[in-house]
Amino acid sequence: MNGEFRLFYVKIVNTGGDGTMNILFLRAGIFSNLNHYLYEALCRSHNVVTNVDAGKVIKRKSLQFSSWYNIFHTIIYAKKYWKQAHSKNIFAFSRMTQYCNRIVRSRTDYDIILQTQCKFSITENPYSQSYYIYTDLTQKLTDRTWHKWALKGSPGETARWLRMEAEAFQRAEKIFTFNDLIKASFVEDYHINPNKVVVVGSGINSDQCPEIDFNTKYDDGFILFFLTTEFDRQGGPTIVKSFEIIKQTIPDIKLVIGGQYPKSIPGSVTVCPHLTPEIIDDLFDKTSIFLMPGVIGGLQSVMQAMSRKCVCIVGDNNLLLAHVIKNNETGFVIPTNCSKKLADKIIELYKNESVMKKIANRACQFVYENFTWDKVVQQMTHNF
Repeated sequence: MNGEFRLFYVKIVNTGGDGTMNILFLRAGIFSNLNHYLYEALCRSHNVVTNVDAGKVIKRKSLQFSSWYNIFHTIIYAKKYWKQAHSKNIFAFSRMTQYCNRIVRSRTDYDIILQTQCKFSITENPYSQSYYIYTDLTQKLTDRTWHKWALKGSPGETARWLRMEAEAFQRAEKIFTFNDLIKASFVEDYHINPNKVVVVGSGINSDQCPEIDFNTKYDDGFILFFLTTEFDRQGGPTIVKSFEIIKQTIPDIKLVIGGQYPKSIPGSVTVCPHLTPEIIDDLFDKTSIFLMPGVIGGLQSVMQAMSRKCVCIVGDNNLLLAHVIKNNETGFVIPTNCSKKLADKIIELYKNESVMKKIANRACQFVYENFTWDKVVQQMTHNF
């Protein structure tokens, strides 16, 4: 060897005899409860060595210095939108990234790194392990779709945040996402190689398929249900207007709004502001038609409604629902936020119970065959 010494680094991935991976799981908060169910599914197929919530370092109600500094930062750069910018600003992105970097450096018991959403990244990867991101939307697509979810910082702040997001996407070995419409944003807006973006879908936030007889839904009358976290974005005003139209033809029809709602809701509407999983399931079981006619969101609620044999009516601009609700097959698609079209469709279905039953049964079967978290993990595993 002539006195020459060479050090070779060999990357070893322990997949076990059955393909099991040791996964370092990174997230920021609950992500519409998606993180909980994805984590459980990952644990059924792999070994999750740690479940890291990077969001805790900027949690608003904590007494940490980073939390107070994050509030101060957003007040300066986002002003009146400071609450909205809480987890989407460059300080939050950098601080959560630093936290995750420490975890990545401190452990050696993982084969891959899997992160949900892109509110942070990893910039250090000392063992060169494969890094994956699973997310529903890109920020540029979000900005075009719903203005209230757009970045609200100064021009410089916004440009830097988008640059950090783009760098994270480039850094990942694979990006997992919900459907082809969202994949297109990675390719067109961020110039990501199409082969790097893999559509794996999403899953039902439910542990098991309940036995439901569609005929029993009429026991409490004909019920419309709207479950919302943001009333305007998800089509609340459209639903209330359509309900007023429908009442002229079907006086005994019922509308239940669960979650957030404005004070101006008519007295004829039933509201349920305080919800538990049990109350939500009970409402789904009594519901004939579930409504989500707004601009974006509601995917987990729609899939849960489908799994409990509700007929879903959604807006045609909702990117997150395009692969789940097929018009006249697994539900119905109307022009987004069109109260007249929504009212007409509900009246039509009210008069045709056999069609509703056929769609409800087909939707339930479709969602359990194609959209479970175990299937999502299976799709990811093929790419690990």
